[in-house]
Amino acid sequence: MVMMEEMHVYFPSVIVVNRGDTIVLSVVNMDEHRHGFEIPGVGIASDNTLDIAPGDTWTKTFKVDRAGVFVWECNVPYVPASGMMGQDCGEDHQEMTGYLIVQ
Repeated sequence: MVMMEEMHVYFPSVIVVNRGDTIVLSVVNMDEHRHGFEIPGVGIASDNTLDIAPGDTWTKTFKVDRAGVFVWECNVPYVPASGMMGQDCGEDHQEMTGYLIVQ
């Protein structure tokens, strides 16, 4: 499954899998800002100090052994006072969410 980050949204915004599936997830950053990715409910996260730079891809292989709906989000903070354009997530950071549904 390949996900893309563009204009501060993840596409697709919902992924449905079966419990016990092996998931190979690749996140492609198509934006001008740094981004990251995490699903706190299943312990999956990119390193937000290395992040996913513009044009980069982050890939993670994992299994989820319990059913549920798990929210994902960008784990690179938006720091409006930093003045570092492209060095942190953008102002619509809170909208960078989606769902992993495990049946």
